[in-house]
Amino acid sequence: MLFGRLAQYNQTSAEWVPHLAEEWNISGTSVTLNLNDSFVWHDGDPVTAKDVATKLRVEYAMETTLANFLSGVEVPDETTIEIELQGETNRNLLYQNLLSLMIDTPTSVWGEYVSDVQFDDSDYSSVQEEIVQFSWQDPIGWGPFQLDDQTGQQIQLTKFDDHPQADQINFSTMAFRYVENKQQKMQGYLSERISGGGMIPTKSVYDQMPSAFQNWNFNRGVGFALHFNQNRKVFQDVRVRKALSHVLDRGPMVENTSIVGPKTLEFDTGFHGNKKFQRRYIGDTLNEFTLYNDTKRATALLKEAGFTKNGEKWTKPNGDPFQLTLKSASGFSAWRVGTNEATRQLNEFGIDAEFTPVQNSTYLSNTLSNGDFDIGASFVGQQILHPLTDLETSFYGYPSFAPDIGTPDEFSVPMPVANPSGSTKTVNVRDLISRITSTSGQKSQDLIKRLSWVYNQTMPTYVVFTSYGYSFLNTDNWTVPPEDAATNGVSYPVALMMHKGQVRAKQ
Repeated sequence: MLFGRLAQYNQTSAEWVPHLAEEWNISGTSVTLNLNDSFVWHDGDPVTAKDVATKLRVEYAMETTLANFLSGVEVPDETTIEIELQGETNRNLLYQNLLSLMIDTPTSVWGEYVSDVQFDDSDYSSVQEEIVQFSWQDPIGWGPFQLDDQTGQQIQLTKFDDHPQADQINFSTMAFRYVENKQQKMQGYLSERISGGGMIPTKSVYDQMPSAFQNWNFNRGVGFALHFNQNRKVFQDVRVRKALSHVLDRGPMVENTSIVGPKTLEFDTGFHGNKKFQRRYIGDTLNEFTLYNDTKRATALLKEAGFTKNGEKWTKPNGDPFQLTLKSASGFSAWRVGTNEATRQLNEFGIDAEFTPVQNSTYLSNTLSNGDFDIGASFVGQQILHPLTDLETSFYGYPSFAPDIGTPDEFSVPMPVANPSGSTKTVNVRDLISRITSTSGQKSQDLIKRLSWVYNQTMPTYVVFTSYGYSFLNTDNWTVPPEDAATNGVSYPVALMMHKGQVRAKQ
């Protein structure tokens, strides 16, 4: 409610729904965005192209997928931003990463951190550190509601009267309640104490949802993965990562979560989607990709790496017990249950594994960013139009949390693609990602296949599943737009409906 995006992709119509950006155009290696001039920040300053430029500098400094496109930014006036690209680009991939940006970095607050970012090859690690450590206590947004009060129980927002849709919104306050865990949230829905929101429900709760709630489900393009922390010496050996990938079994992890609609990967390609979607990019060579479901192969790989099994337990090459600590956010039930099941599977195989759940905010802001885990749960992917974001996060983790998982830029893998017995070659993953952003057609597909093969042969993470998102709203108390409204087909549609003034309280 505080912030919005440049635009949002409608999965039903396959079109972008304008929001802050009214129009956009690609011409050669340049992109021009024309902004809606009716939005203002909650402190009264207009939302301008300079604020979008600040967001782009943040993205560049943080080395997100979008950074691979950017070569420069110019702001000729308050509503126009001109972006210079590094070269010819894949249009779908560019739009996926650019138009979906959440504009949440007013220059008045964030400008000082990225004022020296020049879209060049400079080392911006100090900027990254400042951004990660920055704690914004009183955020300034530009959405239809502004921050009013924060307590230990809830965040209260009040209607922002200068929002362009304020006259269409017939309620003055809304509150987001803190809940200890997903179970409390689900009970809030079942008792109708919560009017609406987003969640991934369990099957039992989904079946019990009161009839008053309307549901919108959509492809989130986001999954759950276990990251092998390559800052740990044990995971710098690819044989160990591959061995544990053979030990782990997604089936029980997914089944134990009891959530609605998770999709397990049929092949370890590093990107989401069913077999048909994966074959679109990999082709028939997908059959040659390693299937990680063979505990005998896991045993052989560990022995090859110098590990020994004494009785029921594995020991490392130096004779120490093979011990691992797995961590996840305690309040994300799918992560918690899935990671706990992974811990059980590793112990059953003879690895001394311990599961440590960590409070959500501590886990996301400290545990992940500091690499304080051997195996850590996190988000992975965000693709709807193109698999590159999935692949990048499968190697390096989700950029929003700046996870420190020690993934190198170069890997040694057997080549050519789909030949596990081929000669070993060094492949630079960052270079491949950069090249994919500037290509399309068959050339892009060949590069995606190559990057996916590198993932399959090195397993920097173990992707468990991707899931659908669900938005709920109690329509006994609220009116919503008709089914053919453009806002219905986007991710988390109720939020965009609120921004557009399309949700009204029934009197």
